[in-house]
Amino acid sequence: KSMPKSESNSGRTTPAEAQKKAQKKNPNDVFGDLLADQGFSSQGNMKKTIGAMIRSEEEKSMDPVSIKIRNWTCNKNGNIRALLSSLDEVLWEDAGYWTVPSITDMLNDNVVKKVYFKACLLVHPDKQVGKPHHSLAQAIFTELNKAMVAFENDQN
Repeated sequence: KSMPKSESNSGRTTPAEAQKKAQKKNPNDVFGDLLADQGFSSQGNMKKTIGAMIRSEEEKSMDPVSIKIRNWTCNKNGNIRALLSSLDEVLWEDAGYWTVPSITDMLNDNVVKKVYFKACLLVHPDKQVGKPHHSLAQAIFTELNKAMVAFENDQN
């Protein structure tokens, strides 16, 4: 007949259980044994930065198109050359033929304008009316237009 846990050892950990726990411990985790007993764990969140945690919280309330556009425009600061050279990151599968231009090809301002117009032809929202990627095309088109306006203002 087995005895209830409280009668057999008063709820304490047996030496065999303690030995198993000690073997599982990470030697680099100094406070793990103290925190684990209280229900806290440092595992899982160690590699996330504060910015990554904030972004993951924001993404819970954002739509997928906004997330994709934010990730595409992140750290590009409205730079039309950077946006055009990374446009393939946000294009949907059947968007059409897009050749990724290199930054060195776009050192010439006239080449930037040509590539911009090609990108606009590809993602123009009027071509996507009634299709599943209309909102994505509209968002891409808007970002490209804002960056091109800034580019033209810098030229003048």
